[in-house]
Amino acid sequence: MLIGNVVVSYNLIPDDAIRIRVIAHSDELEDQMVKENVRNELEAFFFTKLMNTQGIEEADQIIFESIPEIHKLVYATLGNDNYAIDYGMNFFPKREHNGLIQNEGYYPSLVVTLGCGRGSNWWCILFPPLCLLEGTEMDEVEYRSLVADIINRFF
Repeated sequence: MLIGNVVVSYNLIPDDAIRIRVIAHSDELEDQMVKENVRNELEAFFFTKLMNTQGIEEADQIIFESIPEIHKLVYATLGNDNYAIDYGMNFFPKREHNGLIQNEGYYPSLVVTLGCGRGSNWWCILFPPLCLLEGTEMDEVEYRSLVADIINRFF
């Protein structure tokens, strides 16, 4: 896409991705901080669980079998059971995140709703583990676009 004199490239999130979403109780600062705490705990939890996963079937099985542990983790982080966990096909609106485009639709995902879930949410790609890489200290991680690489070879 050309905007002015700048070329902006976007990549679609693969259809065989598993998303994660944490929805805050409200947009109040305290509720947003709680959401961030839950997000941080889930990222750390899944980093060790999914980093060496070989395919979506294996990732799906690991996530499904981890639901009791996820409940314990969220409960311990919140100090109460005022939350819901849904692992399955969930609706996501169209949005852009770090140069990735997610089309509107129902996707395999883990959704953690805190309280009444009326606040802003955080979401990312759980598998392949794109958001898990964001929290690492890996200086060698490089995000590239195959289309941009091909174009750059010829120009």
